Amino acid sequence: MKTVLFDFDSTLTTRDTLVPLAHHFAEIGQEQYKLVLLYFCLILYKLKIINDKQLKQNFLALFLKNKEVSFIQIIIERFVADKLGLILSQTAVGKLREHLSEGDQVYLVSANFDFFLEQLVEKWKLFGLICTETERVNSIFTGRIIGCTCKGENKIKKVIETFEISALKDIIAYGDNEDDSFLKSVGLGINLDKQ
Repeated sequence: MKTVLFDFDSTLTTRDTLVPLAHHFAEIGQEQYKLVLLYFCLILYKLKIINDKQLKQNFLALFLKNKEVSFIQIIIERFVADKLGLILSQTAVGKLREHLSEGDQVYLVSANFDFFLEQLVEKWKLFGLICTETERVNSIFTGRIIGCTCKGENKIKKVIETFEISALKDIIAYGDNEDDSFLKSVGLGINLDKQ
């Protein structure tokens, strides 16, 4: 039995899922104007005026702040059922299923949000999740992130916190780009070609 880490966005999917998720939230809430604000934030992010955490907190403030966890779970269930399949990488998902069939302990390791990825961990029967955590008070989203986003060096730290350092050399990891270079430092980093 091996420990296997899969990045999510642009590894198990063919693209980043932040914008498709935003469109889904805007469509459900009939709040398309919020997309304009998010695209403005994306421009600021690309220009390096705001960082990843600020971008993601703006997303949370626009679409989740003051909403009940149970309500958001229903929206995510609909996204997973109706839209996620259109952007999944069949090559990567096939590799994930192969590891599961071999009895490996498979984790998602992603900068994406817990409220989204928790459902996939349950649906795909994965062993665990390392990701960006969102703050909830009395089952209501506050619009804030707990700590840092699970990206770059922070991803490395979270992986090291989860596993003993001696175990890292035996981990198999799948990622898509230089941002996941941590995968190569903790085990066998593997790039997957997209279909």
